[in-house]
Amino acid sequence: MVYGNIGMFDKALECFMTSINIFKQVLGEDHPRLAIAYHNVGNTYRNLGIFEQALSYHNKALNLRVKAFGMEHPEVAYSLDGLGRVYKDMEQYQIALNKFEGALEIKKKIYGEGHLALTELYEEIGETLMEMEEYQKSIDNYQASIDIYRNFNGSENVEIANNEFFVACNYYYMGNYPVALEYFEKAYSVLEKALGSDSEQCVVIKDNIDAVKNKINSKK
Repeated sequence: MVYGNIGMFDKALECFMTSINIFKQVLGEDHPRLAIAYHNVGNTYRNLGIFEQALSYHNKALNLRVKAFGMEHPEVAYSLDGLGRVYKDMEQYQIALNKFEGALEIKKKIYGEGHLALTELYEEIGETLMEMEEYQKSIDNYQASIDIYRNFNGSENVEIANNEFFVACNYYYMGNYPVALEYFEKAYSVLEKALGSDSEQCVVIKDNIDAVKNKINSKK
């Protein structure tokens, strides 16, 4: 995993493939431990932009996990999420959305509606819907993530601010500039305190705030 974390994906792939060969010899072809290695190979191929191979290995991981655990298991949701990310990178957004929504439903059954384990999937769904220009549905999913974070962590934290940024983007694309401005400013207020005004995120949001203000002023 270390090689992947520092961007040495070819080296990471070599290590993961070695692990797969060892696991097959020691544990057999169908052991669920192999699914972790397959998943890691899938992620590495995705990072390399080799999407067909990424899908192949994520599907291998999914099949092993379903066989070992049944459909309603966190590891199955993890595989569906991995597949969704590959399809999203391939700009096959409807397929990606189906995978993310399948993973979300599994996690809801396991953890309940308001669990922190759901937030990342709501955000992936929100991003995918935004790419599909389904802006209100995207907002609804980002808002679901915001509501969960607020229940656990209070109203001012980086996770909420990051989601508010994407809510603002959706409103901007919808042409609702006053509401977009409100959300950009809320996100900036929190991130400035947490990261400093010179952070990359704050600089981007400040540019967006200026752009929205120009849009509003041009309509006066």
